[in-house]
Amino acid sequence: MKNNKLIILLVLGLASIWSCNKHDFDFQDTALKTAPAVISPEAGTSFTVTTANIGDNQAVEWSAADFGFSGVITYTIQVDKAGANFSAPQNLGTTIETSMTVDVLAINNAALALGCTRGDTGALEMRVCATTSGVDAAYSTTIPFDFTTFVVYPVITGPTVDTTYMTTFANVSSDNVTIDWTAADYGNNETFSYNVQIALTGTDFTDIITTTSVSGLTYSEVFMSINDKLIALGYTHEELVALEARVIASADGVEPATSNVSTFKFEVFDPLISYLYAPGDYQGWDPGSAPSLISPVSNGVYEGYIYFTSTGGMKFTTSPDWTNPDYGETGPGTIGLGMGGNITIPGMGYYYVVVNTNDGTWTATPTTWGIIGSAVPPYDWSEDLDMTYDPETNSWSVVANLVAGEMKFRANDRWNLDFGDDEPDGNAEYGGANIPITEDGEYLITLYLTPNQEGFYYYTVGPATSYLYVPGDHQGWDPATAPVLASPESDGVYEGYVNFPGGGGFKLTVTPDWTNDDYGETGTGMIGLGMGGNITAPADAGYYRVGADTNALTWSATKTEWGLIGDAVPPYDWSVDQDLTYDATTDTWSITIALNAGEYKFRANDGWDIDFGDNGADGSLEYGGSNISLATAGTYTITLDLSGGLGSYTYTIE
Repeated sequence: MKNNKLIILLVLGLASIWSCNKHDFDFQDTALKTAPAVISPEAGTSFTVTTANIGDNQAVEWSAADFGFSGVITYTIQVDKAGANFSAPQNLGTTIETSMTVDVLAINNAALALGCTRGDTGALEMRVCATTSGVDAAYSTTIPFDFTTFVVYPVITGPTVDTTYMTTFANVSSDNVTIDWTAADYGNNETFSYNVQIALTGTDFTDIITTTSVSGLTYSEVFMSINDKLIALGYTHEELVALEARVIASADGVEPATSNVSTFKFEVFDPLISYLYAPGDYQGWDPGSAPSLISPVSNGVYEGYIYFTSTGGMKFTTSPDWTNPDYGETGPGTIGLGMGGNITIPGMGYYYVVVNTNDGTWTATPTTWGIIGSAVPPYDWSEDLDMTYDPETNSWSVVANLVAGEMKFRANDRWNLDFGDDEPDGNAEYGGANIPITEDGEYLITLYLTPNQEGFYYYTVGPATSYLYVPGDHQGWDPATAPVLASPESDGVYEGYVNFPGGGGFKLTVTPDWTNDDYGETGTGMIGLGMGGNITAPADAGYYRVGADTNALTWSATKTEWGLIGDAVPPYDWSVDQDLTYDATTDTWSITIALNAGEYKFRANDGWDIDFGDNGADGSLEYGGSNISLATAGTYTITLDLSGGLGSYTYTIE
């Protein structure tokens, strides 16, 4: 048999497995004109994996498919055991081109996943699957080949190709570059250690900036560490540096096994800005996680905002560690470098802190924040609308009904400390210009008092509620008519209710169309933006409470059936639910029933885990809300509408 090398740019291959089922929405019915045909490798090719060729690769090439109409065609290379009819194939990569490179390592791991015995030769088959919107997949003829497996080499799964790490004042001391990989396996229960190497791209790992050994399958290095190494090499602020990583697995008595190479970019952070850090009793005396003060032009005057959760003492350090002298208290409101005791925390609360290292003084002013303006209730610049502090993000926010006009942020209902925006560009400047609001509406306004990369505090003004749309097999893959999940605080946590007929798939889109990236399934209960296949719908038909967290990249579904309970509801003693009936046409639950004067609530599954009441007696429902009062006995039709997403659940009684 003719010996060839094989395929795959593993980054494109195993990390982005696409389904070769019908795509996400119907387009048109048409007859396939030409299926793809594999050009190379030739049938009967034989591959043997050894230490000498584990990193080799070869192009797989095929002719284009023709579905009878113009459209984007996606091709997926698949392998399976000979005679298995591709019942559970391994996908080696996806592309819109008619060729792809695949490395031998990817084929080796796929063969092992198909049950081939390590070190033995197995008969496999390869084919190309072509898909496009609205029609069934087309498959090439199968190409048989023999494959002799070797060991499982470590495979870097993250960072994915061309990940870019943007360093900022806010994250350079806290965020990490994390390298993840799969375990090596020589088949003899060896215990491996892994050497992680990070180097400048294109140097064949001769210019290594990090080399370290770990026993696990992950390694994290704080941005600051990599940043300092790149600055020492002469790179400057905002310069984007191409880096690459690999992992070398070692065990006693066997040859080292080197992983694939993962490339990524790192933006250097080295501005004119300088910082002081404020570790203390209130946060565990850890400079690395302490709030920081900023000097935008490194003139010795620093300022920032600190949330003191307790009293006690603190220090000001010149680095996010204890390696350099710190500033201590030398008297009331005075400090000295390398001298004095702990600085006295002024009290619990949110403080505006200013430190002048030129004259050795410091001040702390307690603050609370609000918005004011012609756009802000009462719409006449006379009163502040108070904001709420979030210690997790060091930000202040408020949901408000704004009108077209102007607004500003200010502290303590006074004008001696306020923010506007001179551009406007979302950066907040002390005493800056009024911020325009162009349209009436309900908005979520957030002020972030941790400086961004340019050293500015910043703010956002956006819709109070954001949505995800749930197109899928359950409704014809049309985002415009799909059920919605809502996030009333636009905080990335969404919820809504979806009627699934059982099985099939769906996606989560950020707009009611296909113009933007959607969330696909990256694992059980896991989602990713612009990645993954169709999300698997629950197999059991029913009406589901669906949640999605775009911060944690998770989703969940809980089946529900709804009823009424209360002393207004038969048997009039809060002991038994009266079932509501679901109407798929109106997407509502309803019941016509004889009620007594009294109270009632809605609840799911005859239990109190999920229930609704009405806190304002206004027809809007809240989880665990107040009992709903009924003044007059009679026969009523009660309708529960959960179609609007979290924050928009309603009911009617007629």
